[in-house]
Amino acid sequence: MAQIILERDECTMCGNCVEVDETLFTFDDDDRATIIGSDRDDNVDELETDDITVYEEAADKCTGECIEVYED
Repeated sequence: MAQIILERDECTMCGNCVEVDETLFTFDDDDRATIIGSDRDDNVDELETDDITVYEEAADKCTGECIEVYED
């Protein structure tokens, strides 16, 4: 299981994550990226998943470097 973290305060609103997969990432009303289906703690989205391929691609393309993938 891996943990995906999105630090919303670091989001530059570039949209690269949404372009990678709009079924996993979207923008909230405040125009910051969010991970669909994630839990939010403070201004950080957290998600646990087994399939990290798309999240790694989104992290690589993120200009704000706000997406992190942590594997167990």
